[in-house]
Amino acid sequence: MRYTRILAIIAALVALPLWTGMLMAADEPVPATDNAINPGDPGPGGGIAPESETTMTTEGAVITGTVVGTNCWLARGLEGEKYRDSAIACARNGTPLSILTDAGELIYPVTIGNSGNYLPDMQSVTKYAEQRVKVTGKLMRRGKERAIVVDRIEAAPAPAKARTFATKETPGTEIRGRVVDLDCWIAKGARATTDAKCIGDCATSGDPLVLVTRGGRVYFPVSMTMPSSPVGAKWLSGYCGREVVVNGTVVDRGDARGIVIAKVTPVPVK
Repeated sequence: MRYTRILAIIAALVALPLWTGMLMAADEPVPATDNAINPGDPGPGGGIAPESETTMTTEGAVITGTVVGTNCWLARGLEGEKYRDSAIACARNGTPLSILTDAGELIYPVTIGNSGNYLPDMQSVTKYAEQRVKVTGKLMRRGKERAIVVDRIEAAPAPAKARTFATKETPGTEIRGRVVDLDCWIAKGARATTDAKCIGDCATSGDPLVLVTRGGRVYFPVSMTMPSSPVGAKWLSGYCGREVVVNGTVVDRGDARGIVIAKVTPVPVK
């Protein structure tokens, strides 16, 4: 009996490092990149990283920034009074306006449509195109993106000093992500990634189609010229809710990202 106990203790001591190593390996984080592929991707409707599935909401939030044309600013950094007519024209053609913060973030003003889905709020911000504003409302954050339901908007004074934003263009880039309508994706979380018809209907109603990676990073399809219609609808409307690989030139401007699309390839459904 004594020898049996000794052998059992020795076996336990030998096994302990092995179990510890297995547990540590299981807990080690897996490096993530914008176009990282999850081996367990369940196909359309799944595969979005957990960190981007939850929408955080802040009531009564206050933000200050400049109302800009999303395409013009993302693609070419254009802002200011002389671009006001261009920004409004783009908005009327379906490429919405955004609020550019001094930190280089684009915050998307949204409203709730008749169907209960979220759409760009052009009524509140169009008259402030290319002007600085203070906005109060319900701020929603998902992944690295933000949208705001506007309760109040008013003119704000110019910033104390000129702003500069880091800018980088990277041609020949390949990005893997899912095609979603921007505002519903931010506001509704994972529910907004599964229904291809709903995504398509939202896009038809004016919500821009974008590419969202598993890390929660949105790539806004842009054109280097003033688009006559939404760039995302042109390239992505046939892939609503699908995972795709997009090739093109990525534009990093401030804390936002756009992509000039050259090619779209759907990821096969497993």
